[in-house]
Amino acid sequence: EACVRGNLVEAVGAMIDAREREKGRLEQDLDAALQKLTGVQFLGDLEMARKWWESNRERIGAEAATRDGSNVVGSPWTWDRAEAASASADGEERETSAFYGIPIVSRRMLFVIDISKSMESPAEAKPGPTTGRRSAYPEPRSDTKIEIAKWQLHRAIEALPDDAVFNVIVYSESYSAWSDGMETASKRNKAKAHRYVDALAPNGVTNIADPLDEAFDLAGISPLAGMKKAREMAVDTIYLLSDGDPNRGRIARLDELLDDVTTRNPPGLITIHCVGIGEAAGSSFLQALAGRNRGRYVGYR
Repeated sequence: EACVRGNLVEAVGAMIDAREREKGRLEQDLDAALQKLTGVQFLGDLEMARKWWESNRERIGAEAATRDGSNVVGSPWTWDRAEAASASADGEERETSAFYGIPIVSRRMLFVIDISKSMESPAEAKPGPTTGRRSAYPEPRSDTKIEIAKWQLHRAIEALPDDAVFNVIVYSESYSAWSDGMETASKRNKAKAHRYVDALAPNGVTNIADPLDEAFDLAGISPLAGMKKAREMAVDTIYLLSDGDPNRGRIARLDELLDDVTTRNPPGLITIHCVGIGEAAGSSFLQALAGRNRGRYVGYR
């Protein structure tokens, strides 16, 4: 992101090398950044990218030098990670899974799930099929919001690749985590996570601040610390589901919580996708939380 904002075309070679090493969300971010810097969509073909770069680096460097703060295609660049995800996920082969229709491209993710008492009520709508693959979880057990959330979580976990790491945090007025740390998506750990999800039962009210504290701690950002280097972080993406705005916890005021997360997560180092269901469908708080943290927001009644 910094290289593109600064129009640092001399970094393209190093970014191509990084693209060969990375998996998950950073792989996708690098594809989008390379396209913005060069004007070419390589679609992961690194051999072609290297050949193209060797043939064009002098020309692009000369063109870039004539533009102050602009990319080589002549327009200022605003980083939009949601747009990048949509642009590079051309087919299911790019997806490992999805959660409420939001593709999961990360290999280091947390699911933060509302299990407040209101999740017992029926949902008016549910997300459609996420991929064409067959699943052991074809439908939710009932039309309640909690069962649909559990169904989506089961499907997401089921489809994670072996090299992914994940965890699940559930919350109402308090919170708990499936595991004390991030776990690999092995068959054994997936089975444990499925049993944990099956046992979830709604209770209490909505406290979003405290489970986000726990999520940041697991990621490598404590409530009182600044951000760590991306290489040191255990999490790069959070999927947050809620059926209401927060009304309990360390911070209950919506504007204060937004500012707190923005301060602790500059500049959106961790992507936070938000799913609003029931009363939270259309939640301006969840939309702002996703928008400030480079994520996508979806809503279902």
